[in-house]
Amino acid sequence: MSRQRVAIALGDLHPHLESAAKAARASYEAGLAALRLGRTFGEVVTAMKRPLQETGAWHPHPLVHAVNPCGAVCGSGTGLGLLPETARYGLLAEQPTIGSDLPLSPGMTFAFGPNRAYGRRLVGLGGTVVVGEDAPIELNTVTTHLMRSH
Repeated sequence: MSRQRVAIALGDLHPHLESAAKAARASYEAGLAALRLGRTFGEVVTAMKRPLQETGAWHPHPLVHAVNPCGAVCGSGTGLGLLPETARYGLLAEQPTIGSDLPLSPGMTFAFGPNRAYGRRLVGLGGTVVVGEDAPIELNTVTTHLMRSH
């Protein structure tokens, strides 16, 4: 089982949403590039976080988690403290990545769910990806881009 994030834009978008969509797609592509035999889950997470760090956005949800095997999940909450209203909640902390040292092998399945937020404007997208012998295998591509309707 895997959940898919669907991002649909109607009409003109706020520039922050445009930026968030581009950063989320860049994160997805970075994950695809890193999802290779001989690498670890932690390397995939690091690659997917890079576009976040480069844009100054934050991500409230995990960027990737394992479906098969269960257990490995990207940390979340990076940059949550950027929102001024979070000060009233007291203890808020970034959640660590679990399973960083998990070596990738053929057939492992991951739910990619890159999400980016600027302030309160969030875009999330993603899909299910399998570790292949030579390259990752995308099981769907529809939800891996911001869909637009005018």
